[in-house]
Amino acid sequence: MEVKSNISATENAIEVDNLMVSYHHKPVLWDIKLSLPAGQIIGIIGPNGSGKTTLLKSIMGLLPLDSGSVRFFGKPIKEIRGRLSYVPQRESVDWDFPANVRDVVLMGRYRKDNLFKRLSKEDHRIANEAIEKVGLTDLAKRQIAQLSGGQQQRVFIARALAQQADIYLMDEPFVGVDAATEDAILKLLAEMRDEGKTVIIVHHDLQTAYSTFDWVVLLRTRLIASGPKAEVFTAKNLQNAYGGKLSILSRLGDILSEEEIELGEKEPS
Repeated sequence: MEVKSNISATENAIEVDNLMVSYHHKPVLWDIKLSLPAGQIIGIIGPNGSGKTTLLKSIMGLLPLDSGSVRFFGKPIKEIRGRLSYVPQRESVDWDFPANVRDVVLMGRYRKDNLFKRLSKEDHRIANEAIEKVGLTDLAKRQIAQLSGGQQQRVFIARALAQQADIYLMDEPFVGVDAATEDAILKLLAEMRDEGKTVIIVHHDLQTAYSTFDWVVLLRTRLIASGPKAEVFTAKNLQNAYGGKLSILSRLGDILSEEEIELGEKEPS
């Protein structure tokens, strides 16, 4: 399912300036500088080990920076954290934790200033609405350990929706989900985008990236390209990111030909 934007971004949701991150003194991200527009579905793509998840966690303040800065709507994260929502990889979560679907989604209603307060009827209404949006109303009382992988992913997205954030950062939300769940998530993301939300997704499948995202960030430790998908998906950029693997370029060329888009460099105007 292709999602199409009818919103013209007039504001940058995120600005990353000269960001560098390393593990054990080995650079994972090097001199990343980019601006991401508000009201778009943005994909972070690149080969394995290119720093996709590291970039997402660095933006969220979950990893220390060697240098650089990140600003959201022109402000540091400490001033805007309540407007951000993070959906981690499903594999990173202990799904044996004794909680049902509604319990997990309600966690999205807690804030720094209400951790020890009882949730209101409005909080429960918002959580129930989020559960309904992801199609899990009938499973609201089911233990999360008893859910399928796709259902668990929907729970995470419902929790994020319950936060009512402005920026959503998701790490591989389509891994381990069936086609029907992926289609449902894409439809929901399009609705969020059309409401003015900004959705940033780490994605590993180059073949589906073109039809999924409005804007693409292409990484290989350094930033290869960032911009509207038609500008990023060029032969030169993909070769720089993936090392000129002919099988990848050939498969992508077939996909883009179905979209009637040529895989190649733009002619100078």
